[in-house]
Amino acid sequence: MEQKLNSVLSAETNDEVSANVEVSTSSPNNAKPNVGCCGLKPMLFSTPMVKSILDGRKSQTRRIVKPQPITFEGLSGSGFIGKPIGENGFIKPKYNIGNMLWVRETFAPVRSWTDGKKNPQPQYSYRADNIEYDEMGWKWKPSLFMPYDACRLFLRVTNVRVERLQDISEQDAINEGVANANSFMGIGVDESKTNSYAYKELWEKINGKNSWSKNPFVWVIEFEQTAKP
Repeated sequence: MEQKLNSVLSAETNDEVSANVEVSTSSPNNAKPNVGCCGLKPMLFSTPMVKSILDGRKSQTRRIVKPQPITFEGLSGSGFIGKPIGENGFIKPKYNIGNMLWVRETFAPVRSWTDGKKNPQPQYSYRADNIEYDEMGWKWKPSLFMPYDACRLFLRVTNVRVERLQDISEQDAINEGVANANSFMGIGVDESKTNSYAYKELWEKINGKNSWSKNPFVWVIEFEQTAKP
């Protein structure tokens, strides 16, 4: 189990890579995001989750509501639990329907030359495409430090709601991009909940031991891939 999930978080460094790898050429001059056009905002994803998005397997992400709500307005028994309210009033989501997200992922600048001259247009390699090179000692820049200029993956928010972490359904666990859920069958896990169990393992790998048992309220953010705005 540990073997399957140990790639979710990795020890990443800030050194530049120079190698013959699959690269992406981005726009020059350190382009800046046009924030005003569509509420464009950055969002970090781990390498396995980026791969799930690229493969078309991930269309949701869960982020902890901060601060945690103390009550809700518009409570309902239909799965919608209302607008979260904290000590200082309504808790607004960081991301809203219609927002565009530019994905920050683990990456590396790649030097390239033509006719002996260094190309001025920046090029980048992405760990999600070249994870096998970890074994060769290649070093990557953490997703936190990815500039907009290096971004290749854009998402549009299609829905936002609040729920308890442990209320995730089997289908939503699949939409979160978990893989190899069937491998949990036969080890004491309810076979009707193998996907949510796999997501539980993923959550604790990212957020720490026993973080699942705290059962926080989370923003459930649904999205679809889209072209660069």
